[in-house]
Amino acid sequence: MRTFVLAAAATAVASFIITATPADAGGLAGLHKTKIVNGKVCMIDHWHNGQSGAWRSEAQARAVAIRSWKGLVRAEYGSAWQDFHASIHKKWSCSKVSDGQTACKVMSRPCRH
Repeated sequence: MRTFVLAAAATAVASFIITATPADAGGLAGLHKTKIVNGKVCMIDHWHNGQSGAWRSEAQARAVAIRSWKGLVRAEYGSAWQDFHASIHKKWSCSKVSDGQTACKVMSRPCRH
């Protein structure tokens, strides 16, 4: 009985959090410390990653990694946070993979205007 009550309470809390923080209202952004950086609100304790598969050029691989980063950020924090160019502390890692193609990974801290 006690396990059932705890499970029901946990479900109720999770349901409240999900419905109380829709993605475009900031989603889970309130879980992270923020700081004003160059007029933007930026997360200072959290990184997000994006990655590409193998592409013919590094430019293509970087573009796909950015789209991956933006999609993850939008899903967690809403569209206000998805501007990759506004993000800070970008770290890139690109390497040649099979057949001379390139794959990239990017890490960055989300910001919003």
